[in-house]
Amino acid sequence: MSSKRPSSMSALFILLGVVAIAAVSPGCSCNDETGVNGIACTGTVANECPVPLICDTAKGYCVDGRDDAGTVYSCKPPLPGCACSNGAPLSCLTAGTDPNISASCKEGKSFCLDGTYAACEPVPNVNCTSLTLGPGKLNPNPQNSDNVKLGPEGELLLDPDMKKVDFGYLWIANTGENTVSKIDVDTGDEVARYASVRDSAAVGVVPVPARGFGGDASNCGNCPSRTAIDFNGDAFVANRAFNEQGSLTKFANATADCIDRNGNMRIDTSKDLDNDKRIDKTDPAEFLGEADECILWTVKAGNRGGVPRGLAVDSGGADGRNGNVWVALFAEHRVIQLSGATGAPVMVGGQPVSVDLAMGGNQLSPYGAAIDGAGYVWLPGLENGNNNTFMAKVNSASKTLEKMYPIQDDPDGCSKGYGISIDVKQRVWLGGWDCKDAKVFVPSTETWYDRDFNSESNTRGIAIDLQGDVWVAYTMGKVGRFRGDDVVAMGQAAPSMTYTLPPPAGAAATVMNNTIGVGVDRNGSIWAVSRNDSSATGAITRILPTAGMMESFPVGKSPYTYSDFTGFGLQTVVRPDGFFRSVVEGCLDSMNKTKWRALTWNEVEPMGTSVKLRVRFADTIAGLDTAAWFGPFDAPQPPINLMALGVPSTRFAQVEVQLSSTVPGKSPSFSGYQLTFEGCGTAIGSLGNGIFDSAPGTATL
Repeated sequence: MSSKRPSSMSALFILLGVVAIAAVSPGCSCNDETGVNGIACTGTVANECPVPLICDTAKGYCVDGRDDAGTVYSCKPPLPGCACSNGAPLSCLTAGTDPNISASCKEGKSFCLDGTYAACEPVPNVNCTSLTLGPGKLNPNPQNSDNVKLGPEGELLLDPDMKKVDFGYLWIANTGENTVSKIDVDTGDEVARYASVRDSAAVGVVPVPARGFGGDASNCGNCPSRTAIDFNGDAFVANRAFNEQGSLTKFANATADCIDRNGNMRIDTSKDLDNDKRIDKTDPAEFLGEADECILWTVKAGNRGGVPRGLAVDSGGADGRNGNVWVALFAEHRVIQLSGATGAPVMVGGQPVSVDLAMGGNQLSPYGAAIDGAGYVWLPGLENGNNNTFMAKVNSASKTLEKMYPIQDDPDGCSKGYGISIDVKQRVWLGGWDCKDAKVFVPSTETWYDRDFNSESNTRGIAIDLQGDVWVAYTMGKVGRFRGDDVVAMGQAAPSMTYTLPPPAGAAATVMNNTIGVGVDRNGSIWAVSRNDSSATGAITRILPTAGMMESFPVGKSPYTYSDFTGFGLQTVVRPDGFFRSVVEGCLDSMNKTKWRALTWNEVEPMGTSVKLRVRFADTIAGLDTAAWFGPFDAPQPPINLMALGVPSTRFAQVEVQLSSTVPGKSPSFSGYQLTFEGCGTAIGSLGNGIFDSAPGTATL
């Protein structure tokens, strides 16, 4: 920061500040912590304690208020009002400094005048060319982070002592009986089964009888289908309810989060009481219907006949904690955002968030939804009898439709979107229904790639594992597997393999059909969901990719799920295990906004761990909440060229650090980042020499 003397006007301001301090404080001792010679105060005079001191009225002197410890300030460093003997300015905290700003191109300065440090005033640095949040200065707290802590050197680590969420379940919607099965991924056992709604009469939706709805895939009442999981492991189901009132229901993952509604001091909920590894919905002790206390709530989603089909949970975090829910309404050609905590509409400007999926004379009927690491909601359309289909890109921060992309025809002239998934490279994958293909869209280049599977049945759900293998459900009891990179590099020549799904043990006569969904669990196993229209029960099949072994298990009637029913996509793409967000302030001159150039950082990634960063920009701190994210960016790589990405010139930037690990007890380490820019008064010609450059012009905290 600059150390030059203040201007005459600033000096006058400072001198006035000295007078104000001198009027209420007999002096300032930098050695005595008893308060005897400290700064006296009464608590009745405004600003009688220089920031960051506060008045302890019981003791009668100013104390350090930064940590609420009530300790006497020992002048380390000294503050305005303390004696000084040279002209070097003192860094200080100005009154009204926003605690949300971690580093800034302005700094509080107190100048030594006539042997006393004067009042603290903000001093902008016109030569500021970079902002650094360095080692030991990261400050995770419940408002800006989740599941992270500081290490011994002040670095950022995953916190093993934080609450660990068990993502060890599949949540399968049984359309025909209006229930949702909770399946243990390690054993394949059904540990609970819930009605797909609660409080049906009050909400105005189809009731679920004591033994479940007695329908099938075509007569399905609430017609539950897509499920999604939030960062607490809680699950949501979208009830399509054709020609009826569609809805969204939330289920608690942990019994501790269920609600004792009848006041009997216990949680009444579905359990496998006879240890037969499945729930008997005819047994009121195992299936409690709408009375189950682990069904948290049901809310309406859209209007009557709106058909909620797409379902995805966003990154949540500091501005949504465990994630809010995006519900795509097929018949209404729009997507809405509901609170993941209460189900109430998310409000912006006094209006509920609702994004119409129409642009340029084209309209989209959303059939699925997925969210990428940059916070965009992707929604493919499946228009009845229409090959001219589109995929929408919605900005979850600004709540706006950014673009609609025509889904590219395959070699047969077919373009449809059924299942959707996003890989760790942020590529969007679609199953093509009766196009019998898998397509991938690369957002960075707006390019489509395709692989036809015309020898197989219709392609439906789709998922990508951490090895980069893409898994797609074939309707007639099969699952396909191929390398994602191969499709991008080789197109139709990409090799693939097929798995024919076996029926559950003891059900040899079952015909495995209408295989709809496919997902990846925390163990890396693949799960396929088969409706099995010829059977009284549906089935789920676990595929062990390495061994090639398969095993099927029964679930409820007519299961119809192919969204992120394991939470795998949420944890690996939308937001990994832990995060930390910080805000920095660039140039203060509104006529000379910060021209952001580059982002670089220091990290250590042991095998099985990951650190990623993303960043967004706005002219106000409040504006950051609705700004689009750029990223996430991974390392190792050179500094991220922000100018090449077309980021806007703004006053503020927010950086999010994402830490994840697939190895228990192992954490990556993050020690800081640097943002460089063209400067508030002069331009610079390089990206800087290092992340923690201490040269003049670097604002470091």
